[in-house]
Amino acid sequence: MISNQEPKPVNMEFQRKLHNDKIHDSGIPNIYNTKYIRHVLFHLPANQTFLLIFADLDNLKPTNDKLGHSTGNDLLQQSANILLKTPDAIVGRYGGDEFLALKPYDPTVTPPEKIQKMVSQVIEENTLTHNSSTTEGDLPISFSIGFAHLKPGDDPRKTLDEADKMMYRIKNAKKTAPTPNQDFSI
Repeated sequence: MISNQEPKPVNMEFQRKLHNDKIHDSGIPNIYNTKYIRHVLFHLPANQTFLLIFADLDNLKPTNDKLGHSTGNDLLQQSANILLKTPDAIVGRYGGDEFLALKPYDPTVTPPEKIQKMVSQVIEENTLTHNSSTTEGDLPISFSIGFAHLKPGDDPRKTLDEADKMMYRIKNAKKTAPTPNQDFSI
């Protein structure tokens, strides 16, 4: 049966909202989902260098076990807000308590080590101001962070693996020899 009704015009605002919801359905507002952040990682401009930041929220499982998933979700949201303060970075939830951020930079202007230190400093400064208050007292937010530099021609999978391995080395070092205010990020 053929309808004699005119097709309804496409509501562009609704279409934009659907697209926005689709790429932000990470469970955390303003953070891209895993599928989208991976898409971005594999489709970066070929002539640009990026700092890949792989951040894992420390101690989320014990927080969930002891204080409940609602508190754990609050901790994830606050952690995402901290990572969003990294200038010019695209931030996505990579999985569970892991985040991936991509920050463009020019290595001829700023050395890689300086970029890493700047990102670590932004995260550390904001972490100090984003502690959760619960009936159990403050819940400090702590990250284990791995860095890798994605240069033109590099394989994003290898760069991601490099950042992931660095993050786990740092996480394991924290478990075996934690000391107050020790900077494990670089």
